[in-house]
Amino acid sequence: MGKSAILTTWLARQEAAGATVPHHFIRRGAYDWDDPSQLVSSLVAQLEERFELREPEADERLHPAARLHRMLSRVSSHQLAPRRERLVVVVDGLDEYDPPATAAGDPLAAFLPHALPAGVSVLCASRPRHPYVASLAARDGEFVQIDLDEPASAADNEATVRAFWDREAGSLGFDPRVRDNARFLDEAVARAAGNLQHAVQLRKQLAALATAQRRAARDRIEDIPRGLQR
Repeated sequence: MGKSAILTTWLARQEAAGATVPHHFIRRGAYDWDDPSQLVSSLVAQLEERFELREPEADERLHPAARLHRMLSRVSSHQLAPRRERLVVVVDGLDEYDPPATAAGDPLAAFLPHALPAGVSVLCASRPRHPYVASLAARDGEFVQIDLDEPASAADNEATVRAFWDREAGSLGFDPRVRDNARFLDEAVARAAGNLQHAVQLRKQLAALATAQRRAARDRIEDIPRGLQR
């Protein structure tokens, strides 16, 4: 849990630094965001805008995966290679994608090319043991997996949650220099158990409360759920 929150934060930082990262967030049943044609059309439009390219009309009629590969190849040869630059494309929510009933073999082939041109990387998010992870690993090129559930990631996960609360405490009126506030924030970090989504949801719940109610909630530390089990 918390994959989308991490990607959203990363994208915001990239944009704040002046970078434009083509991205698509797959959401099952929401405005065709899980439709391969719509997904690729969104990415192509963003690539056109960023690199000031115009997709040939004939390419619009290609299979979505072939269309995306053609556009990425054009970007690679005309923009990335001459400037020795790299491009990251973000696709979030692979586990919310349902392949068509006619799909066989690789379920991601409906929109994701099997190989990427030089200088292009795709950053995807999915549940770690979802079958689509194997489909990514089977593709040509280097495959790197970051498993947020690995014990080795526990310290990083907790630090991420801590950084989130350090940033958001002030917007809730929780000065961490005040003992009661510091106690609440420490417990919020501990009970999240490294789960950023826990922190995001708790912050959202607190932000919806009036000031007096928020202070009362701060003092009821025992009400903070441990993880997202309930």
